[in-house]
Amino acid sequence: MNKKGPEIYKFISRPVIERAYNHLIATLQERITWNGIQAILTGIAPKEIIPPGKAKRPMTFALEPKTAYTIEQGTVYLGFELANKLEIKRGDKVDILGKSFTVARRRPETGTDDDIRIHAHLRDVQTLLKKEGQINGIKALDCACYDPGKDAL
Repeated sequence: MNKKGPEIYKFISRPVIERAYNHLIATLQERITWNGIQAILTGIAPKEIIPPGKAKRPMTFALEPKTAYTIEQGTVYLGFELANKLEIKRGDKVDILGKSFTVARRRPETGTDDDIRIHAHLRDVQTLLKKEGQINGIKALDCACYDPGKDAL
């Protein structure tokens, strides 16, 4: 493995890296109370992992239209319910756990936990939660996980 590659490599093994997926994204998330509302603070790595030998394909969910899952440090994307309840608009400044962020986007309503999610850059969330260098999730996106002739993992 390339030790100078993306930090997600230190959390996964080579057999996982070579499985059938199109993107891996490192995340760190934790439930918090924000302005009196339950929220899920989610940090997303600035770069996804593409399996060896595969061309980059468009993500099924992207935070930025130009580069999927890229969010600038110091900015957040607010879930629909959070933004509406708190009457927060794009460009507003918000305080999250003592740090000021600019609202880059208000996410559309999904009817899922994403409606109460605060998306931010992974480094910002690691700092806010005092968990530098840590992740607690790896999202495998656009998977071809089921093949009757192969082990799913």
